[in-house]
Amino acid sequence: MKARNYSLKKLLLVTLLGTSFFTWGITALVSYREIRHEVYSLFDNELAGSARVIHAFVESLLHDGSLYENWDLDTGMAVLEHEDIPFQYRNKVAFQIWMIGEGLILRTKNAPQYPLSNKRNGLSRIRINRELWDVFALTGRDKDGDAKYIIYVAQLDKIREELADNVSTMVIVQFLFGMPILGVAIWYIVGSSLKSVNRLAWQLKRRDAGRLTPLSSRKLPTEIVPLIEAMNDLFTRLAQSFENERRFIADASHELRTPLAGLLAQTQVALKTQQEEMRTPALEKIEQAVHRMTHMVQQLLVLSRIDSDESLVEKQPTDLNQEVIQVISDLDFSAHNKQIEIELFNNNSHLIYGNVQLISVMIRNIIDNAIRYTPTGGHIEVSINAEQTLVTLCVEDSGPGIPKDMRKQVLQRFFRRVETASTTKGSGLGLSIVTRIASIHQASLYLDRSALGGLKVLLVFPQMQVQHAA
Repeated sequence: MKARNYSLKKLLLVTLLGTSFFTWGITALVSYREIRHEVYSLFDNELAGSARVIHAFVESLLHDGSLYENWDLDTGMAVLEHEDIPFQYRNKVAFQIWMIGEGLILRTKNAPQYPLSNKRNGLSRIRINRELWDVFALTGRDKDGDAKYIIYVAQLDKIREELADNVSTMVIVQFLFGMPILGVAIWYIVGSSLKSVNRLAWQLKRRDAGRLTPLSSRKLPTEIVPLIEAMNDLFTRLAQSFENERRFIADASHELRTPLAGLLAQTQVALKTQQEEMRTPALEKIEQAVHRMTHMVQQLLVLSRIDSDESLVEKQPTDLNQEVIQVISDLDFSAHNKQIEIELFNNNSHLIYGNVQLISVMIRNIIDNAIRYTPTGGHIEVSINAEQTLVTLCVEDSGPGIPKDMRKQVLQRFFRRVETASTTKGSGLGLSIVTRIASIHQASLYLDRSALGGLKVLLVFPQMQVQHAA
């Protein structure tokens, strides 16, 4: 099943808004419970404080002996009324004073004529006329520690509920009004943050297929810069790949045009002539042209392969000496036909880190060039040496060599010296391939005059460090 695409903007909006709603909802619920708890604690403390104030007042009257002057117990209890006081909760707060053994001596109008609580100290709850009251009781004692009177201060529980509901309503209203504002803010912030992505997509959409110039990372979030850098790196590699492809096609068409024209001419000669002495040389030249084109195509394919993507070249520990021996063995027939002697010196194992196939192609091109340009009966010396962290491969021949002022030119593609182009078969790609493979393996290539009179090719590789077991 094909995976469906999703909108990053919608995902951010849904996630952020959902998280905000959930977080704010949980916070509101916790706040509501905490508010109710704090409100009840506050009012309980107020009840206790009021009881202590009344207790201090009664104790003061008792100390002065004026309690009975203010309240005549013989005429019954006193009822407090304060209708003229504009107090919001005046009918929702009540208190009583009970004298032990004498009964109720003082109460508010809304307090009943029976005790507000069966407790003498502390908090309790009582239902009066179907309404719930919170009561705090405080017992006053004489000098001997005996109970003398009880003070009851009561508060209608509805007060607490109303205050808690009012505060909670404020929290809910803030939530209801705040969430749309937060939603709009999140929508605007997410949209503004993704404008850079939309702008980048718009730039890419407007680009032509052949425009591989790097994208600008100015005024972009730092999180998008790695993406821009990766895309620019991809553009660079694509541009290099396209350039290699164009160069390969141009090189192939340029270099194959001449041998194909010669091949066509010789074929026409062979088809038209009836004389064997003319047909045979024409067919031989056709064969030579086919061999030359085959060799050139092989060289072009190798060059195209190593130019396509250097990062795809797999490397491993490679015995340079073993590869040299294998190449000499493969080319022994060509050397034998020209009576050329090939000597190998310092036949020891030396490890380098490289691609076996490319190392073999490089060695083959160097030794094959030496065989091609060394005259019949000549001599070739191959040596391998290791010094500290370097491994050197040296190939010397007794051929014509290369003048010092032309040694850089022969490393270019399809460059061939006029002096040897007519006498020696070749495509002019051998040393350019050697240069490219050496670069891939961080090796250095040097051309010099050989002690044998011809060309000296020196390759210097970094030696692979072998870790010995302790």
